[in-house]
Amino acid sequence: MRGNPFLIISDTFIGGKGGNLLQPTGKTTSIIFSSSAARSQAISSILSVIDEFWRTHPFVFMVVSYDFGALLHFITHPRPANDPLVILVGFDDLTQANLTGPCTSISVHSLKPLMPDHEFIHAVKPAIQHMQEGEFYVINISRPYVFRHSGSPLSAFYKLMRCHPSPYSFYLKTPQITLVSNSPELFVKISGSEICAQPMKGTRPASDKAGGSRLSVNPKEQAENLMIVDLFRSDLGKICTFGSVSVEALWTVKQYASVFQMTSTIKGTLKPGVHLSDMLTAAFPSGSVTGAPKRRVMQEIALLESLGRGFYCGSAFLKSPGGDVVSSVLIRTALFYPDGKGRYHAGAGITVESIPEKELEELQWKLQPVIILQQSGSSEVVTL
Repeated sequence: MRGNPFLIISDTFIGGKGGNLLQPTGKTTSIIFSSSAARSQAISSILSVIDEFWRTHPFVFMVVSYDFGALLHFITHPRPANDPLVILVGFDDLTQANLTGPCTSISVHSLKPLMPDHEFIHAVKPAIQHMQEGEFYVINISRPYVFRHSGSPLSAFYKLMRCHPSPYSFYLKTPQITLVSNSPELFVKISGSEICAQPMKGTRPASDKAGGSRLSVNPKEQAENLMIVDLFRSDLGKICTFGSVSVEALWTVKQYASVFQMTSTIKGTLKPGVHLSDMLTAAFPSGSVTGAPKRRVMQEIALLESLGRGFYCGSAFLKSPGGDVVSSVLIRTALFYPDGKGRYHAGAGITVESIPEKELEELQWKLQPVIILQQSGSSEVVTL
């Protein structure tokens, strides 16, 4: 590729409170695995490259697509998104982002779903039937939206940081694709030998002032959350010492810019010698964006969704020099392409008690970041 990716991240990735933006400094190197890489080399070879890159760079920022996770489970979508599979950026250190340069703006318009309302409802109904028949317990079904854009996607990132702040925000520009992530969800955090996961399942709009209290006692949302907690306990159990995986907190409700979210916390102690590739094989993609049992619902997702997910529902990872890792789930993430096209996805967790029309309403709550970008008036931001 020509030139290294350009990266800005929230300081939440290094334990900050989200008030500062950071960018790499020092020598920077990168590797991008295209969607065709899975055809030209084995997934095990890509995992080996990831482990070596992880070992030889002080800091690593990595984004891994959901589609790569699907390949780990031997699943391919009949209509792939064709985003890169993995982007690796290695660098020496992080420094305060240098916000100097000319003012710029972004125009986002013509947002529309690729999966019309009736098709989404049609996808939910057979999923509920499968659950009634006991094939799986919960499934996350998403639909893609496309839009047009002009101007700088960097302005979109700053506008969301100002109007819709979220803990695991980052901006990553490559020649092929630019990611603007506004994710509130932690995937896993590794500190020493301890691993912690905080899956999010259960949503209410922040416009409902009593939404948080309603969410915390909603049996359907509690059941959905608990099933994903059990999935995480199983996934982490593959790489943690026997008996060390425990649920530290259940059904905690947090308020974000446009929604209330229910989260739970699972912790465990990693076995000696566990590599990043082992964690990816055991637990990626996050069960919160698949459902349970994971491989079976991922097979169903490939059949029901109108387009492969690409980076949506993948994860972003930051490794620090001491080996600690913080990673997010790539929800609330907009994808910008050089030809002026863009894509955004929103999804909902479906259980046997789901009402398809209500799940469609939930998608609208999760569209808020891209709706903000469509609103008139540009952000007063600067390029780097």
